[in-house]
Amino acid sequence: MCGIAGVINRKNVPLNDYSVIDNMLERIQHRGPDDTGVCGISLNNILFNQKSGNDFKDYIRGMLGFNRLSIQDITYAGHQPMQSADKSCVITFNGEIYNVKELRQELEHRTNRFHFNGNSDTEVVLYMYQEYGFYETIKKLNGMFAIVIYDINKKTLFMARDRYGIIPLHLCIDEGQIIWSSEIKAFLEVKGFRREINEESIVLNTKYAYPNDSLFKQIDNMEPGTILEWQEATDNIKVAKYYDINEIKQREYDSSIDYLEEMKSVLKDCVNRQLIGDVDLGVQLSGGVDSTLLAKIVSDEFSKQNRQLNGFAMTNHDTPGYDEEKWIDYVAALNNIHNRKEDMNFSRFIEALEHSIYAFERPFYTLPPVGIYLFSKRASEKVKILTSGEGADEVGGGYPELFGRYYSYSTLFADQSSQIPKEYDSINGGMEFVAYFDKIKQMDDCKDFLISANLNGVMEKRYDYWKTLTGTPFDRMRKMHFKYRLISMCERQNKVCMASSVENRVPFLDNKFVDYMFSLPEELLMHKTTDEIKKQNYATMFEGKEILKQLSSQIYGSEFAYRKKQAIHAPLAKYFSDASMINYVNEIIVPGMKRRQMIDVDSFLNRMNHLDQSANVVNVWKYVNLELWCQFFIDGRREFYC
Repeated sequence: MCGIAGVINRKNVPLNDYSVIDNMLERIQHRGPDDTGVCGISLNNILFNQKSGNDFKDYIRGMLGFNRLSIQDITYAGHQPMQSADKSCVITFNGEIYNVKELRQELEHRTNRFHFNGNSDTEVVLYMYQEYGFYETIKKLNGMFAIVIYDINKKTLFMARDRYGIIPLHLCIDEGQIIWSSEIKAFLEVKGFRREINEESIVLNTKYAYPNDSLFKQIDNMEPGTILEWQEATDNIKVAKYYDINEIKQREYDSSIDYLEEMKSVLKDCVNRQLIGDVDLGVQLSGGVDSTLLAKIVSDEFSKQNRQLNGFAMTNHDTPGYDEEKWIDYVAALNNIHNRKEDMNFSRFIEALEHSIYAFERPFYTLPPVGIYLFSKRASEKVKILTSGEGADEVGGGYPELFGRYYSYSTLFADQSSQIPKEYDSINGGMEFVAYFDKIKQMDDCKDFLISANLNGVMEKRYDYWKTLTGTPFDRMRKMHFKYRLISMCERQNKVCMASSVENRVPFLDNKFVDYMFSLPEELLMHKTTDEIKKQNYATMFEGKEILKQLSSQIYGSEFAYRKKQAIHAPLAKYFSDASMINYVNEIIVPGMKRRQMIDVDSFLNRMNHLDQSANVVNVWKYVNLELWCQFFIDGRREFYC
């Protein structure tokens, strides 16, 4: 995994600032500290490779830049930007292709016109483009990627993002230029870039609603599963979808199939396929079902190779009720994993707060980014790759407060619609359901905002998407998660890990595993909990990920597999009451708030003085996050105070 950036004039005129590519790449050097390269596109459509944009003369109209984190073929044969042998096209590729071996064999059997200089997946993708074209190539890829190719013969720029948005790709397009980057902070180096916030997105983000944009008016996030094509001749920009999760259909249940063994085999193949690389790999251990299933499969493979597997985990000693250390230790011992643990204590929290916001590039209102920053920083001392359980909840229906609640209402009260509370009556298409899904209606306590935004258009857009979805309510719920939540989760994992130059892999989002899990009859995923039904606790009467929990139970026991889901936690009321934190807020946060006039500062300080109320803790945490984001991305602050 690496970092890409680039700019191209839409008219055939020279760029007015060749240093922009160097500055953009410097901003995201953490994504690829092993090597850097730049390719220029001249006015007469010739490609020139350099180490720096400043090496070019005044005849360059576009530049593709690359920072490399060497994973596959760590020799110079994997250097990017990579030109084709005939110098007709150039590629920058961020990510990993897991079926690269099969694709290379397919290409070699099909033609002998390509000579491979190395073993990188970049070279395979480049030559596949020349053989099949961009659209067909992208459809064949199983992996995580952001790909940019410029073809001098066609005078065309192509871009693509993987199916599920595992790898970020941000765009700034106006009538004069197309600019792109793996991270938003690179755009801050572009002269003329206007740091105008999108008020609607800021409000949504603060209401914990997962907007899939950059929070800036000028920057768009490329949609997962899409291709962008720009042709110089027409100056036309076309965006096309090459993948649609809505096309996957459930199978009918077949009692003759051992689904557990079938699923185990598919998952094992997907995990082992994602172990490719020429550098060390470790596992992220949360103590939950998802990461520990991956740990078992990876450790079995490492044992066959007589290799020691390293694990990395977070503990929560300050909040024992959320601490999974005993389960983490249990899994590590059972799988012979050399485990390294970081504890979420006050000093570590303060150390990571600013760094994790700068890395994630958006305010956040749950603690995982802080934890991810801490253990990935520790992991970087030993490995370049970490596996993560991200995506298992989305493919398996692992959010009981949503999946269980709505699935149970839609089935139990199918013939008794009058008994369904209004907010849940919408499972088959009501706006209230969409509002609850993103918690927009729940978060009306954000009354300290001095900015406002009309969210009706957002709600209508999401409601319109809900109405296009096919399948059962359970299917549609999972698809909503892929569209409106998973992208943000993947962006969090990617950017925060890459802040420490660690690649994060997500085997549960392998193409084959997603297709398989969405094809399963849903009764294999949703498990009815009889005790909860007796209590009429509809929110938890169905558990998700049942087939994954069955597999976990086989390995680790039922107590491990079926216990309550946990998350990284910290006693925020205690932390924000600490004298050093109060001083930090007064010296660093409050002056910025007063100058910015986005938050009612008097109300904020009143909340700081009444942290015995949970609503105040939540909002103080949110507003501190928002102010820090503004300082880094609006004000341009580069130094870290903690």
